Amino acid sequence: SIGEFASGIAHELRTPLTTLSIAVEYFDRLDLDEKASKRVELARQEAARMKRLLEEILLYAKPVDLHLVPVSASQVLAQFIDDHREELAAPRRQSLVLAGADADARIMADPDRLTQILLNLTQNACEAAPEGACIVWTVEDAPETGTVRLELRNPGDPIPADRLDRLTEPFFSTKPSGTGLGLAIVCRLTLIHGGELSIDSDATQGTRVRILFPRHTPSS
Repeated sequence: SIGEFASGIAHELRTPLTTLSIAVEYFDRLDLDEKASKRVELARQEAARMKRLLEEILLYAKPVDLHLVPVSASQVLAQFIDDHREELAAPRRQSLVLAGADADARIMADPDRLTQILLNLTQNACEAAPEGACIVWTVEDAPETGTVRLELRNPGDPIPADRLDRLTEPFFSTKPSGTGLGLAIVCRLTLIHGGELSIDSDATQGTRVRILFPRHTPSS
């Protein structure tokens, strides 16, 4: 019921927000003085932030229908990195690499939802890591435990212990401009795939995010 209520509010706000955004774009094209231009730019940024928040509320609150298919976790991750390296890592001269990829690591997943998980986690890692840092993904197949592990490391400042346990809470964020829904969405999508999410952080290792998915074994 809460999810339906939140989704309804988000839908109702999208239309007037779109109207306001169009108005801001109109003023942005005018020849304004410096003070007015700064106010228009602030309004544009806030409108974009609200749009992103509404989109994430809808993604978090509405029921999710999974279209599960067998996929190679390594292939999906390698393709994701190729597609998003310039967008996520290049602006701050960071490198985004797949350091270990087990070809036998297969899982049952919804490709679109899996990409959403990878995107949210990688974007967070790139924002947290310093300029020029190396953000590393690895994939490990563990047939003895029936799992496939996806792990992401970034060498940014460690997350304080009192915040670490709250990272997946809705609307809790360590970033001033964060919506607080990115990791909550990742956690929810991971759980409905039957997976587990864990995060640890220290001054030596940086921050490490692990996702354990059930391993898919093709029937003979």
